[in-house]
Amino acid sequence: MSAVHLTAKILFSVTLSVFCFTATAQENAPKVKIWKPTDSVSPDKSPAYYVNNVKISFGNLSNFNADKIKNIEVLKNNNPAEPNGTIMITLMDSAQFKIITLNELYKKYVDVKAKPALFIVDGIFVTADPDKSRIDENFILSIEVFKSADVPSMKQIPGDYNVVKILSRSKENLEKANSINIRGDRAERE
Repeated sequence: MSAVHLTAKILFSVTLSVFCFTATAQENAPKVKIWKPTDSVSPDKSPAYYVNNVKISFGNLSNFNADKIKNIEVLKNNNPAEPNGTIMITLMDSAQFKIITLNELYKKYVDVKAKPALFIVDGIFVTADPDKSRIDENFILSIEVFKSADVPSMKQIPGDYNVVKILSRSKENLEKANSINIRGDRAERE
């Protein structure tokens, strides 16, 4: 069995296990979506995206706070490297903008000698290269790291790695973080 075939088989198994883990972790948990940046799926039709002059993939746009956008400029150009144009996004306060790749984020907050990682951002399993997938560090609400061995649905997958779950400061995530859910039977009053 070739290394490429084995890697593809492991990636498929990991994807399936992450899907099962996330979809069944809670009774009302949303289903996992697979993050496939538009420019990697159909590169012949997608424009190039830049946030504060940093090139990003279309899939990464959801990791930026829309309230911080100052300007969006659509450029039609004859650049052979970007034949479908360019979308330039300028944020209001660039000092507050700290773009970081997922691997840089992982190395910053987890032990450098740590195992390889799989990433889930806002419930979406990231299949793009973690060295090219970027997020605004200031827009992160929480980061949780799980050992693959501690996730029941991943125990059968060969390899030792971490699963990194990142929640952004989206309106939906902030509302969930600020709510309190109480479960249980109603106490009888005497």
